[in-house]
Amino acid sequence: MSRKRQISRSVKGKGAEHRAPAHVAILALGPSVTQYLEITKRLGGRAKFCDEVWTINALGDVFACDKIFHMDDVRVQEIRAQADP
Repeated sequence: MSRKRQISRSVKGKGAEHRAPAHVAILALGPSVTQYLEITKRLGGRAKFCDEVWTINALGDVFACDKIFHMDDVRVQEIRAQADP
């Protein structure tokens, strides 16, 4: 089965059918945030631009998102947690 076909096929879970998103916006520090804001403002909202929004680290607290990826080293996360419990 080709990679394209694997991505577009349905994924079943707990009785509900879920399709892989056709367009995902991934927001990280840098130009991706500025571009995302400009495009979503111009189009009239996130739903008109992408199916899902994935963020990296603290951007998950700033933007409405579907997934958050914690990319910091575990030691860095532990130090932050100890500094501000």
